[in-house]
Amino acid sequence: MGPPGWLVGPAVALATLYIARPLLALGMFGLVLLPAAAIWAGAAAAALVDARQRLNTIVVVATTMLVFLLSVIMLQSQPPPPGTSSGGPSVYAPPGALRGGSVPPSR
Repeated sequence: MGPPGWLVGPAVALATLYIARPLLALGMFGLVLLPAAAIWAGAAAAALVDARQRLNTIVVVATTMLVFLLSVIMLQSQPPPPGTSSGGPSVYAPPGALRGGSVPPSR
């Protein structure tokens, strides 16, 4: 009797996300490939550990990964707080920031 599949599957899936994060450099292809690889790795590990309940553990792993990825996407899609800059050539400091002395003027 080893660890339960519902615990091993999401752990392996999250480890796969961490290890394979250089795939995000591929752009949209990486955004599709990375979660798919994580779900497959987690489901395979869960099925190997708990062979009697393969379908249940696969559903748990897929649901866990989808909830995790949706929460990451929602956190990244929020606008920056007021007074901060997201960068770029046409983004300027907020009014009064240069007078406060915290940001040196450019020459």
